[in-house]
Amino acid sequence: MEEWYDSKIDETFHEFKKLRDFLYKQGCKIEKQKSDDFMTYYFILFRGYDEIRSYGNIALRNWVSEEMKRILGMKYLTPADKK
Repeated sequence: MEEWYDSKIDETFHEFKKLRDFLYKQGCKIEKQKSDDFMTYYFILFRGYDEIRSYGNIALRNWVSEEMKRILGMKYLTPADKK
């Protein structure tokens, strides 16, 4: 079981790196600016335009939880299911 988890962690990290490299090639860079107990702020640079986005930590945690369920092959909610 531990080997399976390790392989899924490696698969997730590889998918993240591929996405980050793809965004970089498209001219997009995303950096975490700061975080507190309730919000996390990201700086987004896309082809010369910059923007700061804020996300609620609870929403981020819930989304990561659904993504991990998807990666692990469990039942998960899509954004369309939440509407």
